[in-house]
Amino acid sequence: MFRFALLLLLAIAGLAIRPAAAHPHVWIVASATLVFEGDRITSIRQEWQFDEIFSGNIIHDFDRNKDGKFDAKEAREVEVNAFGNLGEYDFFTRITAGGAKIKFKTARAFSVERLGKRVVYRFTLDLPEPIEPLKQGIQLVILDETYFVEILLAEVDPIRFDGARGIACQTRIERDDSLAAAFGVGLVEAVNLTCGSGG
Repeated sequence: MFRFALLLLLAIAGLAIRPAAAHPHVWIVASATLVFEGDRITSIRQEWQFDEIFSGNIIHDFDRNKDGKFDAKEAREVEVNAFGNLGEYDFFTRITAGGAKIKFKTARAFSVERLGKRVVYRFTLDLPEPIEPLKQGIQLVILDETYFVEILLAEVDPIRFDGARGIACQTRIERDDSLAAAFGVGLVEAVNLTCGSGG
């Protein structure tokens, strides 16, 4: 049991092949919602949809009663065995405010759902302190630096906003070749946030 979750844990812990020779074994399509209180960002809600192979392993290992869904106990086992360890790696989430990187160690509101042959994780990362995009540049990158997991943004509505008041924001998604080269990974998509008064 939990064989693939253990493989993921070992790979992320640094026992996988070196980045220069790395290639992904798991694929994620990600989307994020920036949660505001007024004109400040306080948290990030994320949704990760996994490829069918990884999803199949999660379903096999954790859908104990084989009813095609995850009950509360099964979802908790997924969280503990195939998600919680990612706190050591900021849950693959790099966000910078004014050039300073923000760290995440815990996630909340984790859920897991089966959608056909795919598994979807949803969770929330609270910022240690609210950030003010009116005063500083914000960049968000969802990236596994070991490249065991390749993460691409969803084609439709990859970034959303919730609760913003007195502020109007736009996103610009660009390739970040410097990050890709630094970690020896493939495509890296950086979300750059630009905000102004209004909304």
